[in-house]
Amino acid sequence: MDRLREISGWPQFTIGDTQTTVGSVLAVIAVAFATMLLARLARKVTQGLFAATHENDQDTARTCGFVAQLIVWLVGLEIALNVLGLNLTTLFAASGFLALGAGFAVKNIVENFLSGGILRAEKTIQPGDLIIANEKWLYVKRIGTRTVLALTYEGEEVLIPNTLIAESMVTNLTRHNRPL
Repeated sequence: MDRLREISGWPQFTIGDTQTTVGSVLAVIAVAFATMLLARLARKVTQGLFAATHENDQDTARTCGFVAQLIVWLVGLEIALNVLGLNLTTLFAASGFLALGAGFAVKNIVENFLSGGILRAEKTIQPGDLIIANEKWLYVKRIGTRTVLALTYEGEEVLIPNTLIAESMVTNLTRHNRPL
């Protein structure tokens, strides 16, 4: 047992002022394995819970499952890097300006993604609805994570960003025919 403690304390490499040992590398491997298992579990549980409450909306269930999995992976990464002695606070502070620029770059994508979540949660429009948006009659075929796929009166397929549906005045001509 003493030999095992001795081996696990052997230094491997140095990061800044922190010396990485065999024990800390093994701990990182254990954290990575646990994170992998927890991320899969979080995805499956989230998808299952969401699918149970929203039977017809598998896209949203998969998206929510992916977000849950991503959050678990980010937490696991933070823990693993802390075990190695890396503090991400300085890295996050230094990359703040980069994140600000990236935020402006993906602003529309994030707005459409969030608007899609709102449209699905509120169920103001659903596939099969006949709506009037921007003075056009549209038949809603699918509500995606970023866009609504609809058919015009002329039979053309149009992709409408979710933000436009969420922020504009839309008349749903078929809403009164189904329960809320």
